[in-house]
Amino acid sequence: MSKYEELNKAGPEQQNCGLAVDVIYIDTFDTARSLQSIACSSGTSMRSIALGGGELQLKSRIINGSFNRGYCMQIFRSEAIYNCNMNDQIDTVGADSDWIETTGTQHSSFDACKIYCLQTEACKAVHYDSKYCFVYNKITTVQQKADSIYSRKDCVDTQSKWTF
Repeated sequence: MSKYEELNKAGPEQQNCGLAVDVIYIDTFDTARSLQSIACSSGTSMRSIALGGGELQLKSRIINGSFNRGYCMQIFRSEAIYNCNMNDQIDTVGADSDWIETTGTQHSSFDACKIYCLQTEACKAVHYDSKYCFVYNKITTVQQKADSIYSRKDCVDTQSKWTF
């Protein structure tokens, strides 16, 4: 982002004006889509834009309004809200060199092992074998092993939006 025409002041030269921001969303297929402009002529307002990936291009312009001391704009990303699920693979384990040592109730069953992973941010996957929960805090390679169950945590950001 840069100041309009590299001016030193952030506020408009004339009195009684407003701010409009034209928003162009470029999706993952490199298609540009113009979204409804964000216009503020007095007071404050807020607008959210949900993104499925891609980029935003913003261009500001002066419009009629009642501001007399300049204006500002805040852009922030809403905190991510993740929805996570465990994906099971029968007769599969991760690499022995990648699991970390843990203690506690996660060893009581495969379901307890998966719940532990869902509730632990650093956990990426688990496998359950011989009444023991093996926890992985990084992506690991998998291999076949009879009577074992491997489960990878997959999370999706359900809050993917920007607020203006």
